[in-house]
Amino acid sequence: MSASTAPAGTPRRYFEDIYAAGVIRTADHALNVLHGIDALRARLVEQEDYAALRARQLGATWEQIGAALGITRQAAHQRWGAVADFATRTEGAPSGPI
Repeated sequence: MSASTAPAGTPRRYFEDIYAAGVIRTADHALNVLHGIDALRARLVEQEDYAALRARQLGATWEQIGAALGITRQAAHQRWGAVADFATRTEGAPSGPI
């Protein structure tokens, strides 16, 4: 892999550092990779929350949302039900990064 042109601290740079992790030779590199994984995990959770709530708002059932994520409908409802119900009552779309 060639040297990254992505700015330090950006998701692309984190991904590139993780991809290059097959050859971790220093503690600093390993720590940078761990930092990148943590940042990507947080971003994925944000995206998952937004997509699940938006799917519900657009008419998807809890069963469909759960199936898309490999969880039960009960687990999907437990995780997002209160927020989805609030958004429905207030007619507000969940805002999100997509």
